[in-house]
Amino acid sequence: MSCIPTRVYRDSQLRLNKYFDEMRAAVSIEGSSYSPNQPTPSSPENLSRFDNFYLFLFRASAPIFGSMTGRYALFQTKVDQARLAFAIERFRVARGTLPEQLDELAPDFIGAIPADIYSGGPLIYRQKGSSRFSLYAVGLNRIDDGGSAGGNGPEMKQLDWVWPYSRD
Repeated sequence: MSCIPTRVYRDSQLRLNKYFDEMRAAVSIEGSSYSPNQPTPSSPENLSRFDNFYLFLFRASAPIFGSMTGRYALFQTKVDQARLAFAIERFRVARGTLPEQLDELAPDFIGAIPADIYSGGPLIYRQKGSSRFSLYAVGLNRIDDGGSAGGNGPEMKQLDWVWPYSRD
């Protein structure tokens, strides 16, 4: 027999499901954009004083899911950067030079240019000479910081999300 009533488990599970659905709504259906300002009224920060105690299981498990949408944005950005880097390299092999703009890659080397998940615009590509380039996306601050990672902190907290294997 449990010391915790079944209802406490169930109510925490329901609140966690609602919170998860609100976070999932921040990501567009096609997965091409992410809105970090999407409201999450079911988040742990919005618990009343009573709920803070009653839903202790929800409070204990919510942080695990709280970083999920940001991690999704980072990983989707890395996948999009990898696809673009491969297309850039295929372009270079076929034409002997790097593209001036990402638009030159579609449709011969990539079906469509993926959008930056935060800004909604294209990922940022800069050609540096005849064989070097940089490729990055704006990070959590949603500002183009010129491809600056902004220190040695965790990747999620960097200013811009820079493709680490660019010919730079």
